[in-house]
Amino acid sequence: VSTQSLLRIFGSGLRISNGVRRGLFSTGGNQQKPSQTETTTPPTEENAAKEEQKAAPTEPPKEEEKPSVQDRIREASPTVGKVVDFAVYCWEETFPSMASKKKVMKKFVKAMEEAKERRETEEKLRNLSEEELQKMQEAIPEWKKGALQATDEKPKTERRRISERIRERFNRSALAQQLYASEEYKQFEATRREWGEAKEDMKETINQSENTAVVASRIVVDKVVRNSSTATAILAMRKVDPDFDVIAMEEEVTAIFEMVYNCFLQNDVESLSKVCSSDALGYFKALLRVRQEKKMEPKHKYLWNIERAEIVGGHVNEFQLPEFTFKIDTQEIHCYVDQIDHKKIVEGDDGRITMCQYSVRLQLHQSPDLEFAGHPWEVIEVRQIGNLIALI
Repeated sequence: VSTQSLLRIFGSGLRISNGVRRGLFSTGGNQQKPSQTETTTPPTEENAAKEEQKAAPTEPPKEEEKPSVQDRIREASPTVGKVVDFAVYCWEETFPSMASKKKVMKKFVKAMEEAKERRETEEKLRNLSEEELQKMQEAIPEWKKGALQATDEKPKTERRRISERIRERFNRSALAQQLYASEEYKQFEATRREWGEAKEDMKETINQSENTAVVASRIVVDKVVRNSSTATAILAMRKVDPDFDVIAMEEEVTAIFEMVYNCFLQNDVESLSKVCSSDALGYFKALLRVRQEKKMEPKHKYLWNIERAEIVGGHVNEFQLPEFTFKIDTQEIHCYVDQIDHKKIVEGDDGRITMCQYSVRLQLHQSPDLEFAGHPWEVIEVRQIGNLIALI
């Protein structure tokens, strides 16, 4: 399935930047035609090879995208970058726009491109002969052959044990006893106690604050802290992806569910099977069967509106894979037409909106098709927990 199909699934409202589009859909450079004043040369093997090389279409170099202001801040100071990211998140929540959707789509497209490049490289390596592989190995410098070394968790554990032993020896030494008895150390302890009290006062101030940004952050923290299984799932996910962030995942899940539901509206079972497990796929197939029995299909093949996904909880399953559950609110035009006569409305009309709320559960896909989906997640459960049809 091409990138154009994925864009079609998301609908015409989503646009990729011109730079990405040029990089994805370039068809090669224009072939230069030889001028009439050029002198002809005898058709030798070298000249023939050069002519073939000139005649071969070459792709124009992709435009390197400049890092955004947020990327530059994040690179200069990760701590300040997190504050700026959260401020941007609060702004987008207050004044929603297509910016977050474009950002997620851009991330998916990049993952699809990288997966395609890896597949093409693997295919080229598989088609190489033993002599060509031997030449490639000989071309690798000696210093590069031993540059990559596998590491495990044992060195970290040993370092931790050594640090504890050094601390224990220092605490038993006479120098440590003199330090603990000194006035300077007592002043340091007093300052630390005062700082602890100041932190408690700050925590109380935050808990009583009515600021929108503070309230939003407190809600996220309370959800994670209150549900220890969610914290365990987040820690398990960060072992796989150190940059994993719950807020960023809410944006991704919003885009993923929109893609999945649009596939359902378009009766694209093949695409659903690539991103849904058997249970989630069974949910959509059951609805498709009901639709088939009534011999009707939706007139509008895309969701009218989708709100940002909100995390509900998470846990680590029996296969040691992190799972996360989200709540998503959608709006869909409730208008079904006859499968043969698309002008005949069977149920609803163009002005009737269905407001639904879904519970969506995802886990890491054991064998993700990144070239198709652009993300490593698998939808394992979809449940409709609310439904309201506007009577207009």
